[in-house]
Amino acid sequence: MAEGRPGKRVTQFERAADGSMTLIEHIRELRSRLLKATIAVVIGAAVSYYFASRVQDFILVPYCDYMREQMPSQTTCLVNAASVLDPLVNQLKIALYLGLVISSPVWLYQLWAFIAPGLHRRERRYTYGFVGAAVPLFALGVWAGYELFTRSLKFLLGVTSGITVQLEIGGYFDFMTSVMLFFGLGFELRRRWRRFRRRWRERLVVISRAR
Repeated sequence: MAEGRPGKRVTQFERAADGSMTLIEHIRELRSRLLKATIAVVIGAAVSYYFASRVQDFILVPYCDYMREQMPSQTTCLVNAASVLDPLVNQLKIALYLGLVISSPVWLYQLWAFIAPGLHRRERRYTYGFVGAAVPLFALGVWAGYELFTRSLKFLLGVTSGITVQLEIGGYFDFMTSVMLFFGLGFELRRRWRRFRRRWRERLVVISRAR
């Protein structure tokens, strides 16, 4: 049982780190942190819904630009919806994704505060460096995915000569976000693979000595 220094109250982090918390206390802490993270995401999504239509217009810019080039007389950019609920569902998706981004400092902290007590100090330092490099790399990958999508969209629509492509808003948004997430994760995995390739010999020596 952690006693801490005289006159100083032992924090929950210190109790979790030294193993003095019971299983029930760990479960209560997990429930509390999940609740705080969920509330933060819901609030972020509710605020983001106000900007969802503007973000949707921004996402449709590559397609609208292509259609204006093909049909200069067309003044409006129209997309299709597979059902009556599709426009609303698409805006809810946008609000949810934006809410996850906006509330990321809160839910990432809650995740870190729950996991960190189980790590050694050296592992915590490595984690700080990993997060510090992972966030900008992921953002760079997402940006690269967006640029690739906007540039390849004209090609993909151009190869279908003689075929009228009726763009469906849900499929368009899902495809675009999939490309962006794929590149974001790809940039991060590429960094980890490089680090593993540099250090695999050291790890092999350590394993052989352990045997």
